[in-house]
Amino acid sequence: MMALSMHHPEYALPSVQLEAHAQAKLSEREMDFICDQLAHKIGVPPSLLKPRDKLFPV
Repeated sequence: MMALSMHHPEYALPSVQLEAHAQAKLSEREMDFICDQLAHKIGVPPSLLKPRDKLFPV
């Protein structure tokens, strides 16, 4: 549906979807904690799970 409607000038995300995203979105600190815990549990360096742009800032 989005592929068809994104070209329409009056297309917008439904307010319910925006509200759900706002409630489900995690802070960067929370994501770092989750990634660190996951890396520890599977036995890999935490840097392996970090996005590349975080490892090499411009």
